[in-house]
Amino acid sequence: MQKYILDFSLLPDLKYSVWLYTLGNEIENSLRALPKTLGRAEAAMFFVYQLACSDDSGPRKEAYLRAALAEFVSMEEMLARDLANLGKSEPILKCIDTKDPLIHIAKALRNLEIHLQSSKMSHRSLIWMTQ
Repeated sequence: MQKYILDFSLLPDLKYSVWLYTLGNEIENSLRALPKTLGRAEAAMFFVYQLACSDDSGPRKEAYLRAALAEFVSMEEMLARDLANLGKSEPILKCIDTKDPLIHIAKALRNLEIHLQSSKMSHRSLIWMTQ
């Protein structure tokens, strides 16, 4: 098993937040030959959208978080099925096969949320102060 050194320069600048709710044409087109994997990616984005934009709170938001994480990580399994359907025997790309820390965090958070405990989500308003 190859080990990857995480590249923390790949992390986004957290001084501001930008939510993306679509895969984008480039990613969608590159996954078109892998329909099961693409379906899971689209489902993960749907649940991220629901999590961020819905007026629901509490248990429903917690469910959206778990669903988004589960769909995201399940792309590993769907990739294996898609490649088998295409008759390809290439090694399956796993979440741990990347230097991107966010991918590792997403998988670890999924394992935590699904197998160990569920996080309680609450709404907090941020007050921006200017000087």
